[in-house]
Amino acid sequence: ENDLGSGTGVLKFAQVYNDFCVAFPYLKKWISLEKFEEYVKEALVEMRKVLAEKAAKAEAKISDIHN
Repeated sequence: ENDLGSGTGVLKFAQVYNDFCVAFPYLKKWISLEKFEEYVKEALVEMRKVLAEKAAKAEAKISDIHN
């Protein structure tokens, strides 16, 4: 965000994929940019579910404390 600014999501994503390819060059043969994007989107969906569950548990604990 600091380097590229806002509104540059595609460019940021391409940079992340490039960093992935540098870190794991042997995987680039099997994981295309499109497949990588699919994996990232799936991971984000799962992450949002986990965060929502944790937030709900935290809110329930806070509610229990105040009641």
